[in-house]
Amino acid sequence: MKQFFYLFKSKKKLLLFSIYFIVVVTGIFISYKGAFSSIPKKEMILMKSKDPEMGLDFFYYLQDSGLTLILYVLTTLIVPNIISADLLLYEHNKFNHFLITRMSSSLYHKKERRFNFLASFILILMTHLLTILIIHLFFFKISFSINPIYMNATRQTNLLSSSLFLNLIIYMVLSSIGYAIFSHFLFSLQYFIKNVYLYRTLGLLVSLILYIGASVLSHTFYNTSGSLLATLAYFLNIINILTPSIIKSPVLNNNPHLFYIGTALLYYLLSSILFGMRDYHDSTT
Repeated sequence: MKQFFYLFKSKKKLLLFSIYFIVVVTGIFISYKGAFSSIPKKEMILMKSKDPEMGLDFFYYLQDSGLTLILYVLTTLIVPNIISADLLLYEHNKFNHFLITRMSSSLYHKKERRFNFLASFILILMTHLLTILIIHLFFFKISFSINPIYMNATRQTNLLSSSLFLNLIIYMVLSSIGYAIFSHFLFSLQYFIKNVYLYRTLGLLVSLILYIGASVLSHTFYNTSGSLLATLAYFLNIINILTPSIIKSPVLNNNPHLFYIGTALLYYLLSSILFGMRDYHDSTT
């Protein structure tokens, strides 16, 4: 996959990532101000001393697209622009023909898909790590201890694991894999979407359709056909793998592990089918 690393050396790509991370940090500061600016300074100091989980709570608060839409929009916009939009552009410009000729079309496509998946995983993981760092340095100390007062409360800090530390690690890894699967799915849509400019906005458009559409469909089935069809429809909700356990269905018995696995398998399978159609088309033309 080293053949594709040159794509990250361009000034445009470095500028894009620089702007992305700057806006991420700015979004964190804006979200903090919106959530806590009304609390008096002395009261905030007291809250921090009594509740060591506030740092982790704020991190998970930032993951909730219903509360901090700016970061969700930014992240879904960046996904197709990490690498796959460049690969689509290079296909239009025939820049990839030398590599295809040298290593065969089948091997080339396998490598570009693996590289896109890995690059997406790494960028989202870096985003999560940067978010944790900014919170720890400027707002709340990240702590993995629990105040006994809040032990019986259901919090986002321990929905995937009873350990706060493991919950954070599991969340960041699963979310990064989820975004990589989403990126893989978007890449497979190049079979239908050939316009580079449209494709660059596809992450946000598709994620909103699969998020809002699946939620509405699931709720409709729940009211008309029962919980089984509603559950099956909710597997379509891309939010299950982008922010696992953060956003839950208001009508279903939510199992974040079940919905994550089901949604991940569904979109990976759909991607494989679309890639197979594209490969078959390429081999017959």
